[in-house]
Amino acid sequence: MPMSLRRILLSVGVGAAALVALGAPASAHTEGVAKATSAGRTEVSLTIENECAGGTTNLRVQLPAGSTSVSAESPGNWIGTVSSTEVSWTGGVFTGSTSESFTITLVLAQPAGNMVAFPTLQGCADGSTLAWIEPNKADGSEPEFPAPQVKIPVNSTTAPTTAVGSAPTTAGSGPTTTARMAIEETPITQEGTPANSGGLVIGAICIGAIVIGFTLLYVRNRKPRTGN
Repeated sequence: MPMSLRRILLSVGVGAAALVALGAPASAHTEGVAKATSAGRTEVSLTIENECAGGTTNLRVQLPAGSTSVSAESPGNWIGTVSSTEVSWTGGVFTGSTSESFTITLVLAQPAGNMVAFPTLQGCADGSTLAWIEPNKADGSEPEFPAPQVKIPVNSTTAPTTAVGSAPTTAGSGPTTTARMAIEETPITQEGTPANSGGLVIGAICIGAIVIGFTLLYVRNRKPRTGN
């Protein structure tokens, strides 16, 4: 095989592999850590890695059912807002290969030792959304876009009977012996796309262009066979 043809094949292979890797769905880049605080409250810190080409510009996190006394910290330029079902952050941005931590303090309705999920929508500067909302698979393996989850810590303090300024409790909710993965009919889980598909489309177009270019170069460099 001529050296020029080998170089073309090598370039095509490397380029295609890079584009496939670029367009592939992201692995888990949302993590949660929980610790007990005063008055029966739990502090949950969510670390979100930027998965957006133009940066992460907003975040929405669904609260576990029955959560009360909810408050949200506002790191940097971010502004946290609490509703009866979710916490959202706007006004900030983080880009490149960076991450940001967002903290929620709340009283959880589920007993200590349970796993609770915080399905998250990561909003990107280009208008796309990454939906980290999937529960773990039946075999225990991690899905492509897992919802952040934490194990509820033991808390020796007691929550007030009536929480001032608490988020309303969801009707019919209460302690449960199973993890609330919250893949339910809710605003968080019905919005957003599993991944930003823009990279996949661009990658497919680029790979197609590379293949066409390789074909043209191959035809141009192929030498006609000489007769005996």
